[in-house]
Amino acid sequence: MSNITDIKGTFLRRSLHSLSALIIIFYLFPATIFGVPSYLYMILFLIIVPLTIETIRLNKNTLIIGLHDYERDHVASYMWLTFGATILILFFPQQIAAPCIVATAFGDPAIGLTKPYRRRFMVLITFFICLAVFIVFKYFLLVALFAAALTFIAESFEFKIRVRLRPNLFWSRSKRKFSTLKSFFNFLFRTDDDFTMQLIPALILFLFFLIMPELMPPQILHPLPSLLPYS
Repeated sequence: MSNITDIKGTFLRRSLHSLSALIIIFYLFPATIFGVPSYLYMILFLIIVPLTIETIRLNKNTLIIGLHDYERDHVASYMWLTFGATILILFFPQQIAAPCIVATAFGDPAIGLTKPYRRRFMVLITFFICLAVFIVFKYFLLVALFAAALTFIAESFEFKIRVRLRPNLFWSRSKRKFSTLKSFFNFLFRTDDDFTMQLIPALILFLFFLIMPELMPPQILHPLPSLLPYS
């Protein structure tokens, strides 16, 4: 029974990870919706809502179906994925942000699915998936090869910043124990591969295109006409 549950959890996790590529539909939104800047909706659904869910989950020391066991006591990977995607969309050109988000959405599950096989197959399959994404976004072949390699390598990076709130802030006199939120703040600054796979290639590609802007591909996503009453 536990094996079936594990399989369902893995399938759900991989499926949702791939569907995260849909985050780039933000580029199809009008500048404002109901008079509110559309980027505020993105911050609400990609930062505030996941952060609220994670705060409640960590406080209850529980798991949501699809999460890994090791995510029980620290921020889950989906939070890092949406956080990274939001940073990319807000601060990087679409030509860099969009393919990095999509390559991560499909590349990271590919690594997980191919790990049981020989390493050469894992590398080749994941690399070609990332390469296909950058080609779809109209990158020149050599630049797409470079970007795909960056994305694959970035999956292995992890940053740990030793910043935490003092434990006494989480001591509950009534319960005579530390709040479980103590763990949340201990691990808040430990990055996840869903974050580094997006951010590292984006930063390097941004510097690359600052030097040779003529290699920047065209923007392929544009706001669609909306029937909503926005101003």
